[in-house]
Amino acid sequence: MLNLKAMELAAQDTYPSETDFGSSPVAQATAPRFPLVAAPSSVQYRGLPPSPVAITITEQDMLRLKAMELAAQDTFPTETDLGSPVAQGTANRFAESQPTRQTASPVVEAAPLPAPYAGPKNVRRYIGVPAFPDLPDELSDDQYDEYDENGEKHMHVPKRWSAAYRLGKLKAKFEKQDQARSRYLASAAQTTRVARDVELDNLTKKAALVALRDSNTIDSTVSYREKKRIAKEKAEEEAREAREQDDALQAQIAESIKKEAEREEAAEVARREAEEAAKVAEEVAKQAEEAAKVAEDIMEVEIDKDQLIRPLDPKWNDKVNKVMLETNPSKILAQSAFTATDIDRKAFGRLLPTGDKTADGAGHPGWLNDETVNAWFEAIVEHKKTQTGYVKGPRNTPAFEAYNSGWYHTFKTKGVKGLEGWSRRKGIKGAKLLAAEKIFFPINGGGHWMLIVISPKTKTIEYLDSLRSPQKYYMNVARDWLEMELGSQYVKGQWTELGSVSGLQGNNSDCGVFTCMNALAVAKGRGFDDVPSTKMMEARRMMVAVLLNGGLHGDWEL
Repeated sequence: MLNLKAMELAAQDTYPSETDFGSSPVAQATAPRFPLVAAPSSVQYRGLPPSPVAITITEQDMLRLKAMELAAQDTFPTETDLGSPVAQGTANRFAESQPTRQTASPVVEAAPLPAPYAGPKNVRRYIGVPAFPDLPDELSDDQYDEYDENGEKHMHVPKRWSAAYRLGKLKAKFEKQDQARSRYLASAAQTTRVARDVELDNLTKKAALVALRDSNTIDSTVSYREKKRIAKEKAEEEAREAREQDDALQAQIAESIKKEAEREEAAEVARREAEEAAKVAEEVAKQAEEAAKVAEDIMEVEIDKDQLIRPLDPKWNDKVNKVMLETNPSKILAQSAFTATDIDRKAFGRLLPTGDKTADGAGHPGWLNDETVNAWFEAIVEHKKTQTGYVKGPRNTPAFEAYNSGWYHTFKTKGVKGLEGWSRRKGIKGAKLLAAEKIFFPINGGGHWMLIVISPKTKTIEYLDSLRSPQKYYMNVARDWLEMELGSQYVKGQWTELGSVSGLQGNNSDCGVFTCMNALAVAKGRGFDDVPSTKMMEARRMMVAVLLNGGLHGDWEL
């Protein structure tokens, strides 16, 4: 390795020093074997310590250097790498000495090699180091000087080894590559033009064949393969048309089945509607018969105006009958006593069904809507306020008050706090509530009407239901409202839940009428026995008359 280092430095035109060889006895014994000459003292060498020396090197030494460099890399020289009989002799000597050298190469372990060396195939080639540069037979006198960073000349090298020479070589190489690239591009362009011409020719032929097929004038000059292809396309087109016709037929059959099902469904609906209309007509006829009987009784007996539910006299009987002949469901026939809410023919049709579905409106016959119930409670409350001489003011409290039927929906969605502002608008907020006599809470449960009556003066709570359902839930609702309104003034033990019992309805449509008549009984101080199910038709006609009258005054004085 020391010999290799020395010759490598010689190949680089530099000179070894003690630092390069080291201070070992072996290194010091190896160095004198090289013919050394003293270098001029005026020359400074970059990167080396003082006391430089010069080495005279021959071509044979260069070849030996190459062989030793390859050996140091665990590779073997080839004829290309060494290239001369002298080099071959060097390789043979190298091969003879190789088995004695210990190597740590992971590729090739030390093993005897055949002599003379012929480059065995099972040994990896020398790669990774560029070929040794060609040397001229004789060095040219045309040399140039190289200067260090201080501007002093320190080396003479052949001109052909200079950067300019190497640059010229590279330039020539690149010019050859450019010429090869130009020839390739010209060839590619020619190939593209040929391919384009071939494609254009194919398209022209194809267009001519399509024209012949469309005109049905394909003659014998067309090839058998082309005729077969055209026949196949025609068969596929006919099959596609057949499938389309079949799909259209299936769609037509499905549409016919659908229409038939719709006709059957419409017939079934019409049948059910006819049955329902027959039932309504039968009920209306029954009601008319009862009304006629009532009218006959009125003609024969003087009407007792002290009755809670009293029959109509001939004048009001004619008025009610005339109003119910109206067929326009949206025509306004009356207004509520306080809020002037419009009551149209449809609302009266729900209160007193006539069998005319257009005029009475859709829905179950006899089921009262919110407008009718709220108008009835307004009539009661406004009449009681007039009787008691109530004048609205911050110091006054109404004796009677009623909450709109929408209160229950607000309670269900927002809780009792959602009703907090209602009492202020009615003049019964806080302690003023205790001065009121009766407060009505009509309940629309979605398919059933009920009534809560709170009497603050007597501190009692009543729940009236014509189906007599359990009352605990609604009693708790009333107590929650009282606690919110009175705050610390509410004492639970001071309020009594009365066991009042409403009359029991005899069908599934009279609950709204019972709710309205029970409120009237409370206002007049009458018992709930005065609201029997047998007088529901009279009660309905009476309610129509009171609403047409604009409230409980005049002929219908409470």
